[in-house]
Amino acid sequence: TVRKATIDHVAYVAPRLREADRREVSDFCDLAPEQALWQSFYHSDMAWAILADGVPVGIFGCGDCCPWMLGTDGLRDVLRHGTRAASTYLGIMLRRNGVLWNYVHADNHDAIRFLKWLGFDLFDPEPIGIDGARFRQFIMLSTINEQRGAGCAFKQQVS
Repeated sequence: TVRKATIDHVAYVAPRLREADRREVSDFCDLAPEQALWQSFYHSDMAWAILADGVPVGIFGCGDCCPWMLGTDGLRDVLRHGTRAASTYLGIMLRRNGVLWNYVHADNHDAIRFLKWLGFDLFDPEPIGIDGARFRQFIMLSTINEQRGAGCAFKQQVS
């Protein structure tokens, strides 16, 4: 089940973030993983909670064309079995922004597999994180013609 994310959802997920998400945040920015979740939530134009049996297992959203998702260990099973709804929310983000892009830790294989399944294009790993941690930029452009004028301040990484 997906619902509009609330402060209570974020408060539940923040101390329970899965190890892969903790590592990704720690290797990318100078924020504690819990802090990164709160900051992502507050700075997003849209944010949703993923619930399994009524319990929050993940939070995802989009701010300034950057989609993100952080979750608990329970998120993996939900994504494996309930990915059909993902395309609905991806469509909402694309219609609003016209382009979606962000970075994923090169070692976060579950996230990379999910991004590929969603249809994102991924670039080769680059050492852009803290202490040279390797990340892959991912991007998706809207195919909707009327979105040509929409968007954000996207700056494509020059290889």
